[in-house]
Amino acid sequence: MPPNTLDDGEGTPQRPRQLDLQEDDRAELMRLAQMGHVRGLHTALDRLAAASPSAAATCTWLRGMVARFELDNLRNALAEDADTLSP
Repeated sequence: MPPNTLDDGEGTPQRPRQLDLQEDDRAELMRLAQMGHVRGLHTALDRLAAASPSAAATCTWLRGMVARFELDNLRNALAEDADTLSP
């Protein structure tokens, strides 16, 4: 398991302190989540994790929500993290 991903004791990754995503990537994931495009989300998360090892923990956590079809939670997580980055 990536070092900056916490584990809840049941093997489920917990939210990283801050999502390691570029704004363009966050917008793409939000767009796919709003469309309900699960396959597109998996593809995008795989691409992001491969392109940026530092984003692996974030992608693993988000991928878990996609796998469980928790798209509302995914959209909320992306929106909340974007809000924390705003001045």
